[in-house]
Amino acid sequence: MDGGDSNTCPLREQLGTNVASAKVSAEISEGARLGEAFASGLIYCTASLPLDITKTRIQNMKPDPATGQMPYSGMLDALVKVVRAEGALALWKGFPPYFLRSGGHTVFMFLFKEQYTKMYKSARGT
Repeated sequence: MDGGDSNTCPLREQLGTNVASAKVSAEISEGARLGEAFASGLIYCTASLPLDITKTRIQNMKPDPATGQMPYSGMLDALVKVVRAEGALALWKGFPPYFLRSGGHTVFMFLFKEQYTKMYKSARGT
């Protein structure tokens, strides 16, 4: 590679690569895409389930028969009271079915998005 080529840079010359081989190495295998989608679903479910559990507790709360008081005054209060009464792991009760529902949706959404992007690029010729 000579220094006059506009597609080269000193780093590429040192590594012995060019623009075409850099594009090939940037391609991700379908297995890696599946792994990325699965990891995204796992992260999504791990982060959102505590909020979903708290929301459900608030939706299902009933006033205390003796005092007439509601058990929770808001999301943060419900979150703190659930952790104090049942432990931190109570925020992830029901994780497997939640992951199958919401995580599965996330996994398929990412996989379909990749396929739609490929089809779009193919149709446009890019």
